[in-house]
Amino acid sequence: MKGGMSMMKSIVTKKIVLFIFLCSFFLVAACSKFVKDPLVGKWERISDGAVVEVSKIGDAYQSKLSKVSKSLKEYSFTEKYIKWKEIKQITKNNYRGQELHKYRKMINWPTNDPYYEEFSIKIREDNTLETNGASNRLDTIQQWKKVE
Repeated sequence: MKGGMSMMKSIVTKKIVLFIFLCSFFLVAACSKFVKDPLVGKWERISDGAVVEVSKIGDAYQSKLSKVSKSLKEYSFTEKYIKWKEIKQITKNNYRGQELHKYRKMINWPTNDPYYEEFSIKIREDNTLETNGASNRLDTIQQWKKVE
């Protein structure tokens, strides 16, 4: 009788440990879904007020224009344009992807076909980000602040 009681305690103890483990696993899994991704959200360009909305699609990110600034309108940008695409996280706060560009050969000429160019994103601790294009022809550093 004593051996049966000991075996029963062992089974109950194992079930309790298993129950605690499973509860902990599901709690951690549920909480990880609520951790905010620092890149996802709305970002406003400080220089002109243009706004992009960044979302995660699969294992990459993209942004769509949700507010087109006057300077972007001059180049025929419109809302819903995919401004940034194929963005991949490189390190904790550093990303690389493709940025949409349009340019004019001369003033008053029509805008040329849009093209994407490599660029980088760095998220700063003050809830701003900095984008930097790969092009050496212009100073392409831009500052953005998170608005949502």
